[in-house]
Amino acid sequence: MGSALKSIGFQTVNTFDVDEDAMRTQIKNFVTPLQKGDIVFFYYSGFAIQAEDSWLLPVSYQNNQLDEIGVHAYGLKRLLEQLLEEKQGLSAVVVLDASRVCPAWADTEVGLNAPTLRNAGILLAFSAPGGHTVADPRDGSVNLFTSELIGNLKTRGLKPIEVFDRTQGAVRKATENREIPWFESLAVGDFYLTGPPAVTPPRAPDLKLRPGQLRTNHQDLLRYAWIPAGSFQMGCVPQDKKCAQDERPQHSVNITKSFWMTTTEVTVETYERFANATNHKKPQATQTNTKEMLANLPETKVSWDDAEDFCKWAGAEGGRLPTEAEWEYAARGGKDGTIYPWGDTFDPERVNSFEKSRKKRKYHETTPVSNYNDPNGFSLFDMIGNVREWTLDVYDPDAYSRTGPFQDPLMKQGNKSERVLRGGDFDERRDDLRISARDHRPIDKGDNRTGFRCIAPDIL
Repeated sequence: MGSALKSIGFQTVNTFDVDEDAMRTQIKNFVTPLQKGDIVFFYYSGFAIQAEDSWLLPVSYQNNQLDEIGVHAYGLKRLLEQLLEEKQGLSAVVVLDASRVCPAWADTEVGLNAPTLRNAGILLAFSAPGGHTVADPRDGSVNLFTSELIGNLKTRGLKPIEVFDRTQGAVRKATENREIPWFESLAVGDFYLTGPPAVTPPRAPDLKLRPGQLRTNHQDLLRYAWIPAGSFQMGCVPQDKKCAQDERPQHSVNITKSFWMTTTEVTVETYERFANATNHKKPQATQTNTKEMLANLPETKVSWDDAEDFCKWAGAEGGRLPTEAEWEYAARGGKDGTIYPWGDTFDPERVNSFEKSRKKRKYHETTPVSNYNDPNGFSLFDMIGNVREWTLDVYDPDAYSRTGPFQDPLMKQGNKSERVLRGGDFDERRDDLRISARDHRPIDKGDNRTGFRCIAPDIL
């Protein structure tokens, strides 16, 4: 770690196997010369125990010293006070690779618990969340957390939150969610640890885009499909006998601008990346995903504002939720005039719905995105079922009865506290899963049946 930090421009002070006196001296010598505006990176790898505070243990610590641990070990709270209260104006990254099993200290809590961050300018990271430990490699090599962290520190163009977000994701994936590093940031600062990203010339426009052509958005790392401009018939199709009045009359709509749409609903993993990057509040866990461990389930329990905030972050300028017309146009996938994306006959094996017996389901509520591997003509998955999806439009039951022409329509009149939802969800039957079926909900009411997908004007 010392070599990695030195290679990216930090002035490093390395110390190893210190007793309690040397630990205090070395930390004091590290903190004393710091000045306002400095960027500080403190990394500790060793043993620590939880006893009211998280205590870093010197090599001289003995088991019978627990009652006087404040004398014989170094408290995390004290370290943070020195960096953030006594030395105001710093940006500090503090990493404890110390969530190890300590068999000799069975009367202490397992794992480390983070203190409440009170001062801006700090990013605090542990190799495991509170109450959890991580085993070291048997061969004595650097553990996965530190190895991934070093690699991301050396990656050009990453800000502190991005470094730890990538590290967390890499460890989580490599261990199949058995190990998940924890980190929290409180206004640590908007700076690059290894210089800004390399500037690349803009790519020439692709004049040969095909409907449904895929690209990865490097902001949210989701796949987006290209939806060409065009016209379609929106609303209740003539052969559908189950339409509600708010789906009538069927009318011609012109979508004048092509756009990119996420091929799936936004996932738990992707929303967590957004929340960590922006300090946005995370939604509650669901019955299917009580510990937020199934990263490829659609994110639910998000309000309309939450969904809009994500889309703006993901799509930069122009990123947003789809309009109701854009959603239906995309859901039809270039196949106009059908009740369902594939045709007029409902098939419970092609959609996560109430009509597929829950006894036969692997998942109680939502299924992983693209679980059915049945994309429509625009390469979009799960346009009906699984979760219903937010759109931009204010709900108006008479929207289709208004005078046209309907060109890029966006309903702004009506009950402005509610927005239109489309696509139905896992708890609905076939009549509510028709492409033209409309739903609506208050904008502040996220639930376990509601998710979203985004559109962007361009994906480079």
